[in-house]
Amino acid sequence: MPVPVFSLLDAYRGRRSLNLTRSDSVEPILSHAGVNYMKRNMLAALGISYEIIPSVEDDKTYITEKQFTTFVNKELKIECGMDGKFKEYTHYHHDAYGVDCKKAYRFDASNKHLYAHVESTGSYLGYTWKEDRYVEADGTLHWVTELDYDGKKTVNHRVFDLGQALD
Repeated sequence: MPVPVFSLLDAYRGRRSLNLTRSDSVEPILSHAGVNYMKRNMLAALGISYEIIPSVEDDKTYITEKQFTTFVNKELKIECGMDGKFKEYTHYHHDAYGVDCKKAYRFDASNKHLYAHVESTGSYLGYTWKEDRYVEADGTLHWVTELDYDGKKTVNHRVFDLGQALD
């Protein structure tokens, strides 16, 4: 009997903490995005916890992502395409980059990866980034971001472990 696609998202549940020793520094991607030196250094030093909460409402699948830091907390709920296609974009303000954005999610059941596509909106046009999230068997979450801006691409890979997380 086939596994319902939504149940494949269960691996993403849980609050995780950023593993700084296994993650890339965020400084290069923030620099590429034009974030000033002081803010880059502050953001690079932050402790981060990250939580993904999949849910279904009225036959639609949603991903709620929560970020907890020692600086700012964020919660964003976005419809997720379970058919491999992106759904409607959700608009929000990206605190780290300091730009207004729109973001869409899709889930690929064949490799169990959760993909996002983000574009800047408003007065800071031209930023696009792709996010690829996947979970290892032990619950470790990988979040790979590729920023495309001003004709250049920068990749950042962060690793989040289940366990001790910020509240």
